[in-house]
Amino acid sequence: MKRLVIAVTVIVVMLVLPGALSAQESDPVAVVTALYEAVNAGDVEAALALYSDDAVIYMPVPPPGMPDTYTGKEEVRAWIENEVARNTEYVLLATQVDGTTVVATTSVADDVLRSFGLTSLEQTDEFTIQDGKVTARTHAFTEESLATLGAAAAALPETGGLGLAGMLPFWLGAGGLLIATLGLGLRRLSGAFR
Repeated sequence: MKRLVIAVTVIVVMLVLPGALSAQESDPVAVVTALYEAVNAGDVEAALALYSDDAVIYMPVPPPGMPDTYTGKEEVRAWIENEVARNTEYVLLATQVDGTTVVATTSVADDVLRSFGLTSLEQTDEFTIQDGKVTARTHAFTEESLATLGAAAAALPETGGLGLAGMLPFWLGAGGLLIATLGLGLRRLSGAFR
């Protein structure tokens, strides 16, 4: 009788476990969480494995000298390598899920922000997850973070920064990012996520 119970238990576990693992792999929030954890650990390969082959990362207004769109594994690898090189650290604050779309609010810190004298800023990522992989990501700072970043940038000339002319691309970018962020918020409020 004891052997029968053990045999039945093993069979049940074998039948249930693959389904549970599959559900975990395709859970959109679990994918996003694993991605942030991989970047925090500096594990480029683990982070890259969470993106589809044709994934697209989009920043409404990128920092000067960076593209606004990264398409495909090699460009996504470059994005991740850049995050790791800057010692990027994400802390997941909140998520909103609508089917395969996850909007994640995080606190993010990296060497660039630290060079501005900032410990972290809040940002929003909108992910599309399909079959356990990120197929699209839109990456933007929140309105409050843009204001904080702008104030930190304004203080740079006093500390040997770039001066007004050198900061013009930043100011234009921050303004465009603010407009894009507001647009995403309005789209979300208008029910475009449904």
